[in-house]
Amino acid sequence: FVFVLNLIWSDGTSGTIWRSYSEFFDLQCKLLDNFAEEAGRGKRKVRTIPFLPGR
Repeated sequence: FVFVLNLIWSDGTSGTIWRSYSEFFDLQCKLLDNFAEEAGRGKRKVRTIPFLPGR
């Protein structure tokens, strides 16, 4: 799978990037590792990082 993302930066410029599912999966793993509370591993057990659907 390849995802096409249209971006608008804070300075108003825009661009398009392409990312594979595996790149999103790697990002998801890094977010879950680095943000335990948001991953639902904190005291409240509430996950705010969304789940990444399977292929």
